[in-house]
Order: sequence, then C-alpha cells, then structure tokens
Amino acid sequence: MIPGSPDFAVSSAKREYGAAPFDPGPSGSANQDLQTLRKARSGGSAILLIFAAVLIVIHLARPFDVFLVGLHIPLVVCSMALVAVSLTGGLRGFATKTGIAFFAMVSWMILVTPFSYWRGGTVGYIRNYVLLLVVLFLAIAQGPRTFEGVKRLMQVLGITVFAAAVVLHWMASSISSTAALQDYRSGGLGMFGNEGEFALLVGFLLPFWVFMASTVRNRVLSLILMGGGSLYLLRVLVATGTRSALFALVPTFLFLLLRLSTVQRFTLIIVTLIFGVIIVASAPDLILSRLAKVTVADSDDSESVHSQDEAVESARERTELLKDGLETIARNPFFGVGAGNFIDYRYSVLGKERHRTWFPAHNTYLQFAAENGVIGGIIYTMIVISVFLTLREINKRRVPGIPDWETVDRMTLCLQSALIFFAVMSAFQNCDKYPHLFVLAGFATALDRVTRPLPPETALPTRPVPGTRVPRRVPVFP
Repeated sequence: MIPGSPDFAVSSAKREYGAAPFDPGPSGSANQDLQTLRKARSGGSAILLIFAAVLIVIHLARPFDVFLVGLHIPLVVCSMALVAVSLTGGLRGFATKTGIAFFAMVSWMILVTPFSYWRGGTVGYIRNYVLLLVVLFLAIAQGPRTFEGVKRLMQVLGITVFAAAVVLHWMASSISSTAALQDYRSGGLGMFGNEGEFALLVGFLLPFWVFMASTVRNRVLSLILMGGGSLYLLRVLVATGTRSALFALVPTFLFLLLRLSTVQRFTLIIVTLIFGVIIVASAPDLILSRLAKVTVADSDDSESVHSQDEAVESARERTELLKDGLETIARNPFFGVGAGNFIDYRYSVLGKERHRTWFPAHNTYLQFAAENGVIGGIIYTMIVISVFLTLREINKRRVPGIPDWETVDRMTLCLQSALIFFAVMSAFQNCDKYPHLFVLAGFATALDRVTRPLPPETALPTRPVPGTRVPRRVPVFP
C-alpha cells in the first residue's frame, strides 16, 4: 500500500483514531500527501545533492578534459565529495542492494592485491575506483531527499551531457576532416574522444534526453526537443561507425516495445522508421560501408575497401583479445592478474607484439574476470543485475492514476533503457573506468529509497472531515 494513496490514508486514519475521520479526496489530494510524506522521510542531504550534480557534470560532460586541464579540478572536487559523503551519512549507500555489491567488488580487489601481477598499478586503480567512481555512486544514491530531487539530477544529466556531446562532436569535426573510422584512437578530446567511447556516451544519454524533454510543460516544445534531440543523437551515434552501438540499440528498442502502451509502441515504430530513413540518407557512404561490411571486402571502390579492411581488422583484433582474455582467466582463475593489469600482462607474459598489445579486452565482463578472477567477474555482473532488479522493484510499487507515480514510471523506464544499452555495450567496450554504471546505480538506489513505503506511523491525514477533531501535530517518527 503506497503512502499518499487513498487506501493508505484511510487505513492509517483507522489505526490512529479507530475510524476514518477524514476524506482521502481525489487523486490530486492523495498525490499532494505523497509529496508531504516524502519531505518527512529521513535521509538525503542538500550538500550531497549539490555534489551529486557537480560530479555528474564532471564525470559525464567532462569539461575539464578540454578546459583548465592542469588544475586537477576533478580530483579536488572528488576529494571534497569523499569528505562530504563521510560526514553526511552518505556511507549508508553501502547498506543497499547495489551498495553491497560495490562494497564486495572493492573488498575483493583489495583482497587479491597481493596476488597482482603489478601491485603498484592495482593500488592506483583501486584508489581511483573508490575516489572517483564509488563516491559518485554514494553522492547520487544518498543526496536526493525526494523523488523530485532524483528527477532534477536526471534533468541535469540530460541537459549538460547533451550540450557536451554537441560541443565535443563539433570540436572533433573541426579538428579533423577525416571520417570517424579511427577505432581505438583518441580524437584528442578527453575520455570520450574515441569513437566507440563517444558512441557509448551518446547512446547512454539518449534516454535521459527523452526523459528531460518529457518533463517540459509546453507540449509543443517538449515534442520538438524530444524529436529533434533524439534525431541528432542517433545521427551522431551512427556517424561514429560503431557497430556495437547498433547491436545495443536492438535490445533497447525491444525492451521499449514491451514496456510501452499500444499507442506508444505504434508511435515508436513509426518514428524509428522515419528517423532510420533520414539517418541512412544523410550518413556518409564510408560509414555505411563500415557498418554493413564486417567480414569481407568485396567492393572495388577504394574508400569502401579501406572501410571494409578496417572493419575486418577490427574484428580480428577483438577475436584475438577474446582469446587472450580467456587464456588469462585460465592461467589465473581465482585471483586474476590484478585490477588494471590486463594490458601489461598481455604484453609481458603472453608475449604479444608490442605495437598491437596496448589494447584492453574490449569486453568489460571478460576483463573483470581476467584481472580479478572469476569471482570478480561474477561480482561485476551481479552489480549490473542488482541495478535492474532495484528498478523492477520500484515498478511494482506503482499506483496507476497518480501523477507522481507516472513520473516515477518514466524515470525507471529511462534508467532501464540506459542500463540495457550500457550492459550490451559493455560486452564490446571497456567500461570499468567509466561512470555510467555508477550513475545508473546511484539513481536506482536513490529512487528506491524515496519511493519505498513508509512505516504506518508516518501517515499524515490528507483532508479532515468537517466536525472531526484532528490532533495539531501528527508525529513523523514513532
């Protein structure tokens, strides 16, 4: 029974007075009571909420990868956030389902450090993992006090990261006039300069942008932002020439078909077909050739052959990385080679060619198992699953007809779509050092906390019935 719903209001009144002394009123009144109860909930911190917003901008918009690089602003802000998390109760995030999984991951990394191939590298990896990424999760998970706070953070992500994606794409186009076919080569614009990494960012951003646009009150403006922004992001994603991003879009699309209503499904299919025609018609032939030709080069056109040859070489390198990752696991099944050591191990122990060895596994699940043993790989997979299960539990609490819960439903749909895209891309990219999963876990944990039913003692009457005495103060806590 959901706090704020009419049934909850009546049952609470019966517990307090022995009868129902007030009328729960229409859904709007019940919805307002939901807001009141959320404000009465313990937990949350205004300081952490501010840090969460700042950390989202730093980690995903990445402004300091391009500007003020030498000032180490991200390190300073993350250090301050760590102190804030410690002093404001943010460590309670480790008591949640996903928090336990993250704590287990860090603990296991520390436990197997003595068996690491390069202990110094592992210690540095764990330090950055905790200081930069785990703190991000805790700030988002424990910062918001109401679901409105979670919504505001998601809006911040959608707006700032969209702006960053536009600027990054424009700067990359200005710096180089060559097509975006330089897999595994940075575009010189920070963490997401590589085409595959940029495709991951754009695909991850897409559900957040759609959600942000859906919160705009003006219906016409909302549709313009939603349609125009989505079309732009999809065009940019295709322009990266990243095949794994297209693979990830397929299960995301199928999931949306299952979750949406019949009218929404029909609309999604029509919009997808229209966008597909526009994108294919405007995409360079070289990009389309790379996306379409994966195994053989069967064209006489020089540019097409170059694209196909590059695609075939990319597939061969990934196959070799897969074999090396499995061999590393076979040699070190229990403790792995140490966090952050796969690249060095592959060169020094497996004896790969130097000019081709400085690649990660291009499979996050495989790399975690290679570096932290099979147990580490299982823990990472459980983190992803725990986020999805948390969002599923939130969906089960939904009360139809209440506007706030309709908003929460859109929020979970956004987070689930981004999670599916990320989970699939993780099988083709190295995402262990990226903030995406920590952001999703933080949002899911925060939303779970602020929508969890309150104890009966916290119920507040919505509307007194005339002639019925109501106490001046209803205790929030027993």
